Parts: sequence; structure tokens; C-alpha cells
Amino acid sequence: MYKYLFLAMTVLIFCGCSEDEGPEIMVSVTTEDVAFPDDGGVILKGSLVKFNEISIHGFHLFLDSGNFLIKKIQLGKPGQSGSFEVEIFSDLKEGTTYFYQAYIETKDGILTGEIRSFISLGSKAPEITSFHPTEGHLEDTVMIKGNYFGNFAQVYFNGELAKLIEKNDSVITCVVPATITTTTSQILLKQLGHESKSNDSFKLYKPEIHSLNPTTLPIRGVLNIKGDHFDIVEDRNTVIIGDTEAIVVSSTRTQLIAIIPDHIDKSILSVIVNAQLQSVKSSDIVQIIAPVINNVPASGYTRNEVTIEGGNFHPVYNKNKVFFGEAEAEVIDGTLNQLLVKVPDGPFPSRQSSVTVQFLDLKAESPNKFEVEDAWLMITNSIPFSFYGGVGTFTIENSAYVIAPPDDINDNQYYL
Repeated sequence: MYKYLFLAMTVLIFCGCSEDEGPEIMVSVTTEDVAFPDDGGVILKGSLVKFNEISIHGFHLFLDSGNFLIKKIQLGKPGQSGSFEVEIFSDLKEGTTYFYQAYIETKDGILTGEIRSFISLGSKAPEITSFHPTEGHLEDTVMIKGNYFGNFAQVYFNGELAKLIEKNDSVITCVVPATITTTTSQILLKQLGHESKSNDSFKLYKPEIHSLNPTTLPIRGVLNIKGDHFDIVEDRNTVIIGDTEAIVVSSTRTQLIAIIPDHIDKSILSVIVNAQLQSVKSSDIVQIIAPVINNVPASGYTRNEVTIEGGNFHPVYNKNKVFFGEAEAEVIDGTLNQLLVKVPDGPFPSRQSSVTVQFLDLKAESPNKFEVEDAWLMITNSIPFSFYGGVGTFTIENSAYVIAPPDDINDNQYYL
């Protein structure tokens, strides 16, 4: 709150002099009527006497009859006596009554003219003349230049309110909103019922992919994507590997680090980055490393558990398929380097079989054979007759024979 000594009229100070010289007029200041420009704002006017003894002149602007100062306008040392004025083009609300007074400062203190009032016709409309940079990223800083911005200005990018960092009547520094939904944004400045639009639009940079490293890696491997114009906020980048979204664990403007996802459906994969509301596809691809089997047990029994040792197995153990010959085994547990499986019933026509591990379109075959130790073996599981309801069995010279009905109930033949 400011307190001032107000003079209700022009101040004239006289001193005693000889009759020949006449009275000497001393320092004085007067508040005069305002003028209104056609396009908004107001011109405050005043006058002063004895300019060479005045150090500062200007105006006080109030929202009431003199107790709430909203603006102190200093015009410096006057260059001459007589009228002076100042133009106020912003921060004036239409229909509001304002109060003002001219003032001067001398070595003896502050002198003021009377307090007068006016009803505002509103501010001048703001003008945007330029902004820089014209291209950038979400949450970059943009400087807007123009006129008549005032203290009540708000800036919008395609309807999204921007955070203001600094502002004065001709320069506003703001932040590009992270919530915009288009790659180009016209800038709109609003101020006390007036609006001003930029002639040009602010544009988001399109992301670029320069390289992938490594290009051959396992599932859950770490992929380094180098390029430009990525988002520095991790979750505002999306990396699509194949058809599956990857987890982005780190992001800078020039680098993204992503993890190869578990649920990919093929071994040769494209890489797409979505950032700055735009998408870019890498010219390179990534290849998933095939599994390797280093060792399987030399022998064992069907329906027993055995461990297969190797590398680059799928980290989700049940996504690995394990075959003993043509028979698929049950995968019970596993890591990247080991799989615990149950040996299937067969068939094992030669009692030995190779072991294969497969996921996606990748497979590895064991370097050694697995021998089945069971006394009785399944030789085939594709015989044409029924396993049940046999009508008879017999042996001739150490060979066993079975007479059995067909699987098809419409077939009246029997099998020997």
C-alpha cells in the first residue's frame, strides 16, 4: 500500500522579490484530462513548471480514489516545462473506472497534481509479430514477440494453454504444452477480451532413426536406438518391435534404450519409433538369436524329468517347445540356459532320438542322441486299429500277434 501527499490543484510557489523583478514562479505540476486513441488504450496528460529543478516526472494509476496503486509510470527527468503525456495500451479493462495523477520529484520531495478519473474503453488488441524457434519439441521454450501483451495475457497452442515463464508488454517466453494433439500449432494470444493469432504455425520436429545396436540379440535383450528428436520423457516415446510394444527404459533427444518384448511372433523384426506425435520406421531390422543346445542326458526313462542345457532359450519357459524325435515333451520349468522337461511316451522306433528346442521360427538340435531305457517302447502311435477291444492274441516262434477291430465303427474289417 502506498501513501502520497495529494495536491488538489496546480501548485504555484512564490518568493519575495523586488518590484522590478516581479514574483518568481516556482516548481509546480498539474493533472490534465485524458485522451482516448481510436484503437484502445488511454493517454494520460499533465503539465509542469520549472523543469530544471525536477529530477523525475510521471503518473500514478489507481483502481480507486487514491489508495490502491496499480502502476507507477516514471518518465525520468523532463527536458522542458509545459505539457507531458504517456500512452497506456494494455491491462485496461473495458468499463472500469480508473484514477490517475501527475507527479514530480524534486530535492524537496514529491509533488502531485489532483486525482482525476476516466472510464476505460479497453486496451489495444495485442499483436504477435514473430516467435522463435518455429520448430521444436514438446515442452520446449518459445519466445513470442509483439506489442500490447500486458500482464493478463494467456498463450494457447491449438487450444492448449501454455505455461508462461516471463512476460512483458512486448515479449512472452512460454513452454510448448505437452498436451497438444497435432504436429503443427497456431499460436493464439488472449488478453482482456482481445485475441491475436500468429501468421505462421509452430511445428514439432519429426523423429529420426540413424542406427540400431546390436542388430542381433536375444529376447529381453537391450536395443540401443540412436537418432534425433526423441522425447526426453520416456513414456512419451513408443517403440514397436515387430508388432509388439517394447518397454522404453531410457530416453534422450538422440537415444532410446528399449527391451525386446517377450510376446514377439517372429524372429526378424522391424523397429518403429513414435515420438513428437509422429512415427518413423528404421531402415534396419533386428534378428532374434537362435537357441543353442549344449547337452542333453545320454539316456533316461519316459515320463521322467531331464534337464537340457544350452543358451538363448525363450525367457518365458513354456514358450519353448521341446521335441524328442517327433514327440513333444512337457516343459516344466526353465531359464535362458536350462529347460526342465518330461520325456514323452514316444514313439521311439529306434530307441534313440535327437532332442530339438524351438520357439518362433528358430530351433536348435542336440549334439548327442537320447536313449530310452524303458523295457517296452512305443513304436508308433498312428496304427489304424483300435487299442481297445482286441479279440485275441497269440504267439508263434517268439512273435506276438494281435487281432483287433478298426477305429472306424463303419469298417467291418479286422486287423492282424
